[in-house]
Amino acid sequence: MERLALEGIFIRAMGYEEGRKYTRIYSNTMPVQNLDDADQVFTTMEQLYHSLELTQFLNKINKVIDDLKEAE
Repeated sequence: MERLALEGIFIRAMGYEEGRKYTRIYSNTMPVQNLDDADQVFTTMEQLYHSLELTQFLNKINKVIDDLKEAE
C-alpha cells in the first residue's frame, strides 16, 4: 500500500483497515440517466473502463507490481 501511495495513488484511510484493504483504492462514477436502459448502462460502464484515468491508474499499479517482483 505504501508503494502505491509513493506512485501518487491516493488511498482513503478506510483502505488501510483490515477487511477493507485494496477495496478502496480506485473508484470513479458517471451519471446514468436511465438505469433501466441496459444499453445506456453498458455504454457508461465501457466509457469508465476505457477511460484514460483508469488506464493511467492501472499503469501505476503495474509499475509497482513489476518493481516488487524485481526486488525479490
